This record gives sequence, structure tokens and C-alpha cells, in this order.
Amino acid sequence: MATVIDNVVMQGMSGKVNRQLLAKYYKQSGKTVISKIPDMSRVKFNAAQKRAQENHKEALIRRTAILKDPALRAEWEARCPSHRRLCDFVLSELMLGRG
Repeated sequence: MATVIDNVVMQGMSGKVNRQLLAKYYKQSGKTVISKIPDMSRVKFNAAQKRAQENHKEALIRRTAILKDPALRAEWEARCPSHRRLCDFVLSELMLGRG
């Protein structure tokens, strides 16, 4: 793992590079950390983790449908607080079972 200091090109970068490197930017410390992408191929998820993954997948599908339908979108925009992004609000409400 490498920490980037005073590099204009890498400063504030975040994301994957060629599916081999992972760049993470930490706002609090102002540092960019470069690391190898972890190998998750051998991870065994338990039942609760699988349920959470399935719940998230279904919520993403429902969110997409809600945001594409003008009538449903207007209904959700009325419920959404002004300081929240609509797509994030819809996803969180669906994940919590309030949608």
C-alpha cells in the first residue's frame, strides 16, 4: 500500500486502474492511498450477507423503475427532503422497507 503525497496527477484520485490497482482518497486526512485490488473469489458469504445483497439488488432495480416513471418520480420527489439527492433517498427508503 502506497500513500501519495504532493503528486498533482494522483492527488484526490479515487477508483480502479486497469483492474489491478485501487486508489482511495480520504477527505479527512487529505491522502490518496494506492493498493492492490483484494481477491474476493474465495470469500464465502453467510446467509445474512446473501439476504442483504439480494435486498440491495432488488432495491436498485426498483429505484431504477421509480426514477424512470414520471408519476412515481414526482411522488418520491415530494417525499424527498431538499438536502438529499433523490436517487440516494429512494434507495435508502427501499432498503429500509419504507417504499
